[in-house]
Amino acid sequence: MATADRPMGVRELARLLDIETTRVKRLLKTLASMGILQQTNQRKYEPGSGMHELAAQSLHTSNLPRHSIDALETLTLTRLIVALGVL
Repeated sequence: MATADRPMGVRELARLLDIETTRVKRLLKTLASMGILQQTNQRKYEPGSGMHELAAQSLHTSNLPRHSIDALETLTLTRLIVALGVL
């Protein structure tokens, strides 16, 4: 869902993943209740705010910021604007 370019429905996702529709519906409802996904007015699912929070938490607990800060600081000496992002 995070890489989908549009909201997806239960049947479409079930076909894509080759999983029973009922199981996909339960999984999507669970993720929606957690805020990781949200349901649109057309009853399709898209990433919710919880997915962004989960991504931020995983970045915070990873070693990436700690290991990359020295390299990023050397770039700032060249008067470049530097940002670290994760896709």
